[in-house]
Amino acid sequence: MPAIMQSNQQSTDASALFALAEDLVTIKGLNHRVEAQLRARLAAATYARAAFLAILYAEEPDVPKRFLREAENRCRRAERELRKAISGLIAQLSMRLNEDCLTELAGFVTSGI
Repeated sequence: MPAIMQSNQQSTDASALFALAEDLVTIKGLNHRVEAQLRARLAAATYARAAFLAILYAEEPDVPKRFLREAENRCRRAERELRKAISGLIAQLSMRLNEDCLTELAGFVTSGI
């Protein structure tokens, strides 16, 4: 089943992606448009993942399986769009940081290495 997502690994990745998006939308002072867009992308990705998993693990043998490839593609596309939105938001937030914050953040990140 190489073309079909490896559901265990992808579930973990999706869970982490969804958790990150949920954390980001709670940032105070976030532009309302940006927050709404991120929430919409999160909802779309969550729905697409649920639909894919519902079809993948459906009890009926033939009926939903013909929709599996399309559901997988929609799921991947929705998660890719969510990743783009998260990346864009992180880029915007990083531009707001001053040099002291960046130094402190770099120290925090490298302390775990």
